[in-house]
Amino acid sequence: RQDRPGRPRGAEGMTLEPDDAPSGRASDHGNAAPSAEVGAMFDRIAPVYDPMNLLISAFQGRVAQARALEDFSGVRTVGIDETSLRRGQHYITVVHDLDRKRLLFATEGREHRTVVEFAEDLKAHGGDPAQVRHVCMDMSAAYAKGVALALPEAQISYDRFHVVSMAIEAMDQVRRAEMATDAQAVRAALGAGGRKTLRQLLWGMRRNPSTWSARQLQAMHWLQRSTLKSARAWRLKMALREVYARARSHNSIEQAGTDLSAG
Repeated sequence: RQDRPGRPRGAEGMTLEPDDAPSGRASDHGNAAPSAEVGAMFDRIAPVYDPMNLLISAFQGRVAQARALEDFSGVRTVGIDETSLRRGQHYITVVHDLDRKRLLFATEGREHRTVVEFAEDLKAHGGDPAQVRHVCMDMSAAYAKGVALALPEAQISYDRFHVVSMAIEAMDQVRRAEMATDAQAVRAALGAGGRKTLRQLLWGMRRNPSTWSARQLQAMHWLQRSTLKSARAWRLKMALREVYARARSHNSIEQAGTDLSAG
């Protein structure tokens, strides 16, 4: 047959007519898989070759290689904390080496078992749980139980954030109680500012002096000149902050105890 443009050519140079072309039907190919089976096969194979899955797999492999080389033999002081992966109640526990400023361990959950799992991982990397002397953490009863079980020689100190938060809450309780029982004395001590001054006092007592607005500065000026219980509570809170600030420079348990007694 004479060749015509646009038609596919066969193996012998013959032109393939539409009836000669493969139809793609299973009946035309004895070994062809049904379309449903091909689709299922693709669904099984596609995730393996997905770029994101390949990237995650490569990342996990590198992390595993790096962790295998870790040496935890010198770990003596650790910090244990929880963090949320996303909104809701999905938490992980992280453990840091506070001397060398490095992440040691992370695992899901915030139960006492997370500390036990850390101790096991510590041993797997050449560390000794009995050599851990100090643990800084929040006031979690679960973490305290885990430390008692897995890090028997460690002393516990509570982290600054939670301690100062408790001091602020205690100060607020004093302020609220004084306002409820002796509002006239509070208003007299703060001058003629009224409700606006009381609101500025609330935020001024909670914030650091370096962040006070002009109105908060004025309210705190009147507070510090007064003999109110709220003024005493605020001074104690500020003294605690100063103890922590000084501890950053001297890093001495004895000096911190002296500073607390002086407050």
